[in-house]
Amino acid sequence: MERATLSAKTKTIIVSAVVLIGAVGGGVWYNQAHQTKQNTQTSTQTPAEAPQKTESISYKGEDGKTALELLKTNATAVTKQSSIGEYVTSINGNDGGGKKYWLFFVDGKESSVGAGAYVTKSSENIEWKLQ
Repeated sequence: MERATLSAKTKTIIVSAVVLIGAVGGGVWYNQAHQTKQNTQTSTQTPAEAPQKTESISYKGEDGKTALELLKTNATAVTKQSSIGEYVTSINGNDGGGKKYWLFFVDGKESSVGAGAYVTKSSENIEWKLQ
C-alpha cells in the first residue's frame, strides 16, 4: 500500500512540474511575443507622426547678397553646376523625388533669373517652393 502512495505522490510531483514548466514557458512565450509587438509598434510611424520634409522656405533679402547665398545661410542646400550656372537640387534633405523641383520667388513672383545671379534687396521676401 505504501508503494501505491509513493506512486501517487510521484505522479502528483510530475504533474505539478509539467504544469509549472508549461506555465513558465507560456509566460516567457507571451512576454516575448508581446515585447516584439510593442517594439514593432514603437518603431512604426504613422504618416501623421512622420517628420515633414521642407517644401518651402522663406527669408528676407539682404542688400548685395544673392538669393543662393542667403539660401545656403538659412538652410542646408545641395546644388549642382550646369552650363547656365548653379541650381538647387535639395533643400533640408528634400529633393522632390525627381517629380518636383525647387523654384524661388521674389515678393510672390517667380524669378526669371537664377538664384546665383539674383542680387536681393533688404525690402524683398525670398521664398523657395518645391513644385
